[in-house]
Amino acid sequence: MKYPVRRVVRTLSVALFLLGWQGASMLNVRRQFLNPILFPSPLDMVRAAYAESTEGILWRDIAASLARIFQGFGIGALIAIPLGCATGYFRRLDDWVDPIVELFRPIPPLALLPLFIIWLGRPTRSTSGPPSPSAPTAGRSSATSSSGRRCPTSSSASGSASPWASSSWWPPS
Repeated sequence: MKYPVRRVVRTLSVALFLLGWQGASMLNVRRQFLNPILFPSPLDMVRAAYAESTEGILWRDIAASLARIFQGFGIGALIAIPLGCATGYFRRLDDWVDPIVELFRPIPPLALLPLFIIWLGRPTRSTSGPPSPSAPTAGRSSATSSSGRRCPTSSSASGSASPWASSSWWPPS
């Protein structure tokens, strides 16, 4: 009997969170506390995800992200596995490598992300997110979403009008 109650409580907590988010977003549209493009409602997010999935944009971006993940994992494995085997076999190499590994161990990988962006730069073909400062901003226009919000849009080579299709949507106007 305890397990069904727990499931109901967990489901209800997610539903209340989504309702609160929707309500706060609707209030934000009326009062303009935040830029609406930075605080979309859950319904706007679902609509945008559906539109981008039917246009193929979402799947292209998911494939690009997965390719980056697997490339990073492959490069890391190619370096880490031989180095780990060598440090396990050679005591002197372990004495050199272990302090560096222990230095970085307590730092969460996401905390290093801004440093890697500064050191290595952003990818030249960004699939989503704000572009680098040198990104072109030509072709920017704005449209009104179903909730009455002004949303920046840009047409990409495929002719889609999604703000995520190109890197010209940032910063919001």
